[in-house]
Amino acid sequence: MFQHYQQRVDGDTVRRRSPSLSDHSSQATLFWNSMPDRERRHIVEAFCFELGKVETPEVRERMVGNLAHVGSDLAARVATGLGMEPRSAGRAPFPQSWNLRRRERLKTDPMSHRLPAISGKAHGKFV
Repeated sequence: MFQHYQQRVDGDTVRRRSPSLSDHSSQATLFWNSMPDRERRHIVEAFCFELGKVETPEVRERMVGNLAHVGSDLAARVATGLGMEPRSAGRAPFPQSWNLRRRERLKTDPMSHRLPAISGKAHGKFV
C-alpha cells in the first residue's frame, strides 16, 4: 500500500511549468524540415484546402502566423495559396541554440526501399 512521505518544507513553495513546455512548434519544425519536397507540397496543399473553407479571414491570418513559427517557407506558401500576403513570424518560439536545420529526409515513399532488379537472374514461367 502506498503512503505519502510527510516532509516539512520551509519557505515558499512555487508550482510553475518548465519553460520548455511553452515550446509549441520545434517538433513541427523538425518534422517539416525532414520532409521531401513532394511531401511538403502535399502538406501545403492540405493546409490551403482546409483553411480555404474557413470563412473568417482573421482565423486564416492567425493560422498562417502560427505556421510561420514552424517554417517561414511553409507560411509563405500557404499564404500565397490562400491569396494572402505572406508575413514573418516575429521572434522564434524556441531558443536559437536548438539545431532545427534541415536534416536527412524521412523515407515516406513506400517505393524507396525497392528490391534489387530481377534482370540478369534466371527465372521461369509456369503455364
